[in-house]
Formats: sequence, structure tokens, C-alpha cells
Amino acid sequence: MFASTNEIYNVQDDILSLEKKHPHFFKNVEHVVSLTRQLQIHYQYLGELINGIDKVESQPPFIKDSVLQIYTEEVKKITEDENVDTLINIFENHQDVKYAQIFLLILGAKPKLVFENTIIK
Repeated sequence: MFASTNEIYNVQDDILSLEKKHPHFFKNVEHVVSLTRQLQIHYQYLGELINGIDKVESQPPFIKDSVLQIYTEEVKKITEDENVDTLINIFENHQDVKYAQIFLLILGAKPKLVFENTIIK
């Protein structure tokens, strides 16, 4: 199922609320999402890690184990934060919105761009 434009805007509202209520946590999330993008790791993998799903088949195949270990340590800073449930609630409340779309919004992408971009992973 695909997310509607309204759904994307609702996610953006939730993200802005998260940023306002928990700025330090939001900065950590933004850091890890940016790191994910820099390392060219699929956003799906990040979403699964945050939700406590660590499937071997989802792990990025071309990233050295040492780099992946550093990456998962950064993700752990999010998952061990007391505010992680707020982020997980965004995932659960907007199941038609892909992880990639949510994470692009966290990085500051405009909802219209996120909605129109059908190639993102």
C-alpha cells in the first residue's frame, strides 16, 4: 500500500513534534539517519534495527564487519534511549509510509518530494 500526501504530511507533523519535545533524542536520530545515508545502507535495515529486528539477510552485504559494528553501536544509542517509543509509535501509526520516506523527512526533505519520489529505498 502507498501512503497518501496527507499521510506524509501527518508524519512530518509527528516528526516536528518529536523534534520539539525531545530535541536531544531527535539529534541522535538525525545523526544515525545521516550516517545511514552516508554509508549507503538501506533505510529498511535501520528501521528494522530500531524495531529490534536484526535479520542476517537484511544486513548490508558490502560493508565491513568493523564498520557495521560501529554503525550498530550508533543505532543502539537510539534504541536504548527512553524516548525511542515515540519514534516507534511514528512507524506504527503510519504503516503505509515506508521507512525511507520517514527517514528522508527526518533529514529535512519536503513532504511533496518524499511523496513524489518513487525510487527511494
